[in-house]
Amino acid sequence: MYIDELCLFVELYCDARMILQIAFGILFSASLGILMSFRYSDLSMLSIFSEFQLEIPKLLHDPNVFMAWMLCFHNLLERPVPLEGQPTDVEQRKMWGWWKVKKWTLHIINRLYNRFGDPKVSKPENKAFAQMFQKQFAGKFLQSYLTLLGIIREGGYLPDRVINLALQYLITRYEQFFDI
Repeated sequence: MYIDELCLFVELYCDARMILQIAFGILFSASLGILMSFRYSDLSMLSIFSEFQLEIPKLLHDPNVFMAWMLCFHNLLERPVPLEGQPTDVEQRKMWGWWKVKKWTLHIINRLYNRFGDPKVSKPENKAFAQMFQKQFAGKFLQSYLTLLGIIREGGYLPDRVINLALQYLITRYEQFFDI
């Protein structure tokens, strides 16, 4: 009963963007703790990725919040996937929680870089974000991606989608560097 009334109120009187910003502010703060504890991380990552589809959340324009989130993403990339507990079946292994978190982390970083992280093509309101991203984290993420791909050289396992996302980032960085 109350949910129906709330939904009707929201439909009639509230701007969808305003609701998303308020809800995402709460989700954003809660997700940082969830990600660091690794419980329900894949669901949190999916929610965060969805928010980055349209624009950068206003919270990320704050340098302190930006640093906290980028460090979180960097730590998730750098965190080794444990060998114990990994399914032996390749199809099940792709769906294992640890690999899903890596995949969504790569998705998010790629989205941030491709849409908002290049100062040359970013919107004026995102220039400061793009400059922070380039200056402080683009190189760190590049190194993390190369380290991740190095697992293959060592005979380790990486899901196809993780390899694909890592290569997409490398290609984009290469094209930006050489203005292709």
